[in-house]
Amino acid sequence: MKRIALILTLLGFTSLVNAQKKQNIYFFTNDGKEVQSRDSADFVRVIQEPDSASANFPLLEDYINGKPKTRGEVSAFEPRLVYEGQTLRYRKSGGKESLTNYKNGYPVHHRLFYFSDGKVNMILDYDSINTVVSTPAVIPDSRMLPYRLVYYADSVDGVMVENGNGYFKQKLKPGESGIVQEGTVVGGFKEGDWSGAGAPGDFSFKEKYLKGKLISGESLQNGKSYTYTFVEEVPTFEGGMGGFYTYVQKSIRYPEDAFKQQITGSVSVSFVVEADGSLSGFKVIKSVSQSLDKEALRIMKGSPKWIPGKQNGIPVRTMLNMPFTFAR
Repeated sequence: MKRIALILTLLGFTSLVNAQKKQNIYFFTNDGKEVQSRDSADFVRVIQEPDSASANFPLLEDYINGKPKTRGEVSAFEPRLVYEGQTLRYRKSGGKESLTNYKNGYPVHHRLFYFSDGKVNMILDYDSINTVVSTPAVIPDSRMLPYRLVYYADSVDGVMVENGNGYFKQKLKPGESGIVQEGTVVGGFKEGDWSGAGAPGDFSFKEKYLKGKLISGESLQNGKSYTYTFVEEVPTFEGGMGGFYTYVQKSIRYPEDAFKQQITGSVSVSFVVEADGSLSGFKVIKSVSQSLDKEALRIMKGSPKWIPGKQNGIPVRTMLNMPFTFAR
C-alpha cells in the first residue's frame, strides 16, 4: 500500500508541474486583429513554453465555440508565427481541414487537404521544387508555384489527378465565391491550355502553360481585356520597399511621451490597397502604446498611392500588414 501511495503522490506531482506550465494567451478576430477580450474574438491562441526535449513552442488555437482550430508547433511567434513540423488545421464545424509539414515557416514534403467527411481532397508536394520564397505568403515568380499537384479528387466525380497526372477541374458549392479553373496536369504541373472564371461570374481567363510555367494569360472583365505573365502580383510602393523605408524615415517622429518613458516595440498596422492604388481600412493589429500606435497609423495614412495588386492582370483590393519598430 505504501508503494501505491508513493506512485499516486508522484503522479499528482507530475500533474501539478504540467498544470503550471507557462503559456501566453491571445485573442484574435478572423482578419488577424488581436483584441483584448474573448468576447470580441473569433478564436483563442495559446503559445506554451517548449518541452524540455524541444526548442519549439506548442501552438493551440481554438474557435470561440470550443472546437479546435489549429494544432502544431512554432519556433517563434513574434512578430509572426514560424511554423515547424506538422500543423493540423480544423474546420469551425469540426473535422480536419488540412495537414501541412513546415520547416522554418515554409511548407515542405506533402500538404494534404480534406473533405468534410475526412477523405483526402488534394495532395501537394513541395520537395521536388527548388523555388525559394521570400515569405510564407509571397511567391516572387507566380508563373510557377512552389509545389506539384500529386492528387486531386472531387466529391462527385471521384479522382481526377493521380500520381501527378490527369485533368483538374474545380467546382464550387452553391452560394460559394472564388476562382474555378480547369486544365491538364502532367507530372504534377499545369500543361497546355487552361481556362477559368471568377464566381459568381465577374471575369474569365485563358492561360497557356509549359511544364508548370505560365507563358501567357488573358482575362476579360466588364468587356475589358488584360494580358499578363504573372497570375498574382502583390501591391508595391512606388520605388519598392526601399522607397517606402525612405518615406518612413523622413516622416516618422518618435512620440515625446513614449521617448521619455523609454517605451519601445513593434506596432503592426493592417491596411487595404485599393484597385486604384489608394489606401484605406487602417487598423492596428499589434499594439504597443497609444502614442506609438497613433504614430504608426499617421505614417500609413499619409503614404502616397501604391501600385495595386493584380489577379490575372486585373487590379484588385489587397490587404497587407506593415510592422513599425520603435527603438531607442
